[in-house]
Amino acid sequence: MQPTITLPRGWGIPRFALGQRTKHGKIIGIECCNGSWNYALEINDYELEYILENQIQPLSHQELETEILAEIDEHLMQVAILQEELGADLEIRTQFAKVNRRITKTATTNRSTSRLTAVQREKVA
Repeated sequence: MQPTITLPRGWGIPRFALGQRTKHGKIIGIECCNGSWNYALEINDYELEYILENQIQPLSHQELETEILAEIDEHLMQVAILQEELGADLEIRTQFAKVNRRITKTATTNRSTSRLTAVQREKVA
């Protein structure tokens, strides 16, 4: 059974969705207050911010891609560390594809294990 959300008539539809990434942070809560939508955003791991819908700026496609690829790199580094603790080379598969390259545990200064292109790495740095 799929989870569903039912909105009362007259409330309208929120412009942003739960989990959506914005320039302010990731949306983790939505509430309707006095006919407008307010959003709870996770700014970092420990900080929340509450913003009105008209104050939220969505990420561009390129900004979203850069942010997601950087998060993938963080997770792959964590997998590499766990793989080293286990002491075995694992064949890593996802529901989308197999990760072909071997993941190393050490981060390099040129980020050779990064999935970002050179241009994207310059923008992040």
